[in-house]
Amino acid sequence: MKPRDCTLLGAAMLALWCFCALWLAPRLQQQLLQQARAAVANLPTGYSAAEVLAHGRQLIVRGDIRHREQLDQILRKLRHELRLGNSMARRLNPVSGVSNETRIMPYPNGWLMITAAGSRGQLWGATASEAERRDLSLALTQAWSQQGGNLDSRLRTDSAHHDEAADVAPTLEDLPLPTNQDPHQALAAVVTIGGSWKILSLDQPSERSRQLCLEAGVQASLWEEAIAPAMQRLRQYRSQQLALAAEARRQATLPPPHLFVAWRDKRLLVRGEVGDLEGKRQWLNALISAFPDIRIIDDVRLNPNRRRRIELPNLGPADLAARRPEHDDDPPEGRGVLLGVGGSGGWTRLQQLRLGTPGWAGTLPALLKPTALLADHRMVTEWLLEDSRGIPAMSSRSQPAFVQWLLLNDRVWIMGQVAEEASRAQLLDATKRAYAGRALVDSEGLLARGNCEPSPDLIHTLHSLPPLPKTGQPATLAFAQPGESLRFCSLQASWLESGALPQSNLFPNRFPAALAEHALLEHRTRLLQSLGQKTSLPAPAPSPANPTKP
Repeated sequence: MKPRDCTLLGAAMLALWCFCALWLAPRLQQQLLQQARAAVANLPTGYSAAEVLAHGRQLIVRGDIRHREQLDQILRKLRHELRLGNSMARRLNPVSGVSNETRIMPYPNGWLMITAAGSRGQLWGATASEAERRDLSLALTQAWSQQGGNLDSRLRTDSAHHDEAADVAPTLEDLPLPTNQDPHQALAAVVTIGGSWKILSLDQPSERSRQLCLEAGVQASLWEEAIAPAMQRLRQYRSQQLALAAEARRQATLPPPHLFVAWRDKRLLVRGEVGDLEGKRQWLNALISAFPDIRIIDDVRLNPNRRRRIELPNLGPADLAARRPEHDDDPPEGRGVLLGVGGSGGWTRLQQLRLGTPGWAGTLPALLKPTALLADHRMVTEWLLEDSRGIPAMSSRSQPAFVQWLLLNDRVWIMGQVAEEASRAQLLDATKRAYAGRALVDSEGLLARGNCEPSPDLIHTLHSLPPLPKTGQPATLAFAQPGESLRFCSLQASWLESGALPQSNLFPNRFPAALAEHALLEHRTRLLQSLGQKTSLPAPAPSPANPTKP
């Protein structure tokens, strides 16, 4: 080859190299980069799409990847599946290598939260998978069950925001459990799965508890919708339990109630002192049921400085079985007296009633002094032996028995006083049956008092109860003396003022209306609150209308 030809060939080769280096190579690199970015654009990373750079035929991958499997898929795509140009060029791999500069960044672990009132708790939280949810729910509920608790699991799966924890052992080992030492504890605790539990103090501000929950992974919307109300209920529960505990400590320092039960001539006298009206009524109702043919004389006093719970077994005919007297001071045959002290477990039958120092004095608990029972013991003994010298004389005139009803469209108050507990029970039962399913019956104001006139047959009273007023109509006030038919009329606003009710013409002339007014005004505050919410009272009339008789 001539020198001239060699020079021309060299120049041509140089021109071709310059063409490839300066024009073709950048176009091929740009095309390779576009193909690479398009190939990974839709591949999942858990974050934004992976960033791809090109340096000649060398590709560089950067970005955050959630899972290793996702990274392997991206690298495999770039290393083996990219092709450029025509059909012949597609057979060749344009990539000489891929440099991995990505970071594996899993999502945060899920979270758990326990809110518990005593031994009953709720398990909240979000896990990364159904398997993790199932395993954690089973492990935590079983751990609580073994300690006598009950944990209601409300875990849910949220794989879009959480990844599984590598190790859940720290969470299980640090699990707060219900304790037998404090069965009424209020507990709130939160944890990121795989970490240690953080106890949320119910005394700290709600915002601090919210911050700890958000740090653990709780969504703000869930905090507002469910967690915050649950925390508020826990605070209320703890306040109630603290109040109950304080009351229980106070009750433990009080003397227990005591009851003397004496019987003679188809009559049964109950005398003593208890601390709770509802407990007294329940016990007397059971006594009336056990002895339907015997008149029960209720002479039991209420004293708030006695323990509330009576804690005495109900009596039956076997407890009053006749015994033959063995000593001169024993009760005559067919008569007897029992002494019951709350919490003692049973009744003691008393003998030799006339001895100077009662034999039961040494059996009383330390908080109950014998002097608190001596007056009751003396009066019961004298009643039993028909000796009234030590019994205070009753007033010459007993108080009249009466009953009044205040009716709203969905609530009924029954108030008044009767002589017998059995009559009270009849009136209350008839009222509940008459308005069953339509109104709530409040009977706190209906009392059984021994100084009332005895009640005749109640059939006329029980069959004349008025209908409930309709929604928006004025309240109805009804009155009757046991055995008589009811009188009733619409309640006037002015009648809830002191001294106004006797002017209503609702009461018979012979009846002291101030008694009924006193019973009504005892509940004035509660009545006004309910009346203001449920109905509108008519304005006071210049002269009250005559009441309507059924």
